[in-house]
Amino acid sequence: MRALFKILTAGLGLVLLAGMSFGQLPRFEISLLGGIARVGAFGDAADYAAGVNDFPTTPKYGAASFGGLLGLSLGRHFGLEAGLRYQTGADVVLTDPSDEDTVSFKTLAHFSAVLRAVFALPLGPVRLYILGGGGLDMLSGDAQSGVTAYGYAVEFEKPDQMIRPLVEAGGGLKLALGLHFGLRAEARYEFIFADPGSIKTLHAEGGIFVRI
Repeated sequence: MRALFKILTAGLGLVLLAGMSFGQLPRFEISLLGGIARVGAFGDAADYAAGVNDFPTTPKYGAASFGGLLGLSLGRHFGLEAGLRYQTGADVVLTDPSDEDTVSFKTLAHFSAVLRAVFALPLGPVRLYILGGGGLDMLSGDAQSGVTAYGYAVEFEKPDQMIRPLVEAGGGLKLALGLHFGLRAEARYEFIFADPGSIKTLHAEGGIFVRI
């Protein structure tokens, strides 16, 4: 968690410095977003090892995600955003590729801190935008145990790599409902660099923004 706060602090510092470097009062924006995350299947059946890694793959699943962003406008079209968000775990069924045995498992939750650049196209009260950036993702959860459909006891240890880098890209729109507040919605694709299999997630979120 400390690493996530470090990257978030660095991102917020960059946002503040960027605002000061423009020689004007920074125009900040706070956003709160929530929605769904569709996580693609990950892992590799080739990594199967009897008694060691009986369930090497995780099927695709859906989860909830929510978080906040601090943004800075750098002009009519450009901006920076630094954010912190949380993605819940989900119940899935894992399958042993050697004999089709199954076991229930709850995926670990994710905390992430990101810094991203935004290019916007104003169209009256609507602003269309695209984004790109990166940050760190941290898994959150404990080791688990269970009993398979065939009656075998299994243990799932926490991954060795709990903090991983990520990149993301996407787009969305903002609808101003006044001078200082409005609604926003966005979709983004997230790629987490993990071993043994990278994690690909599609997010769809909506929420509010307040300009300060």
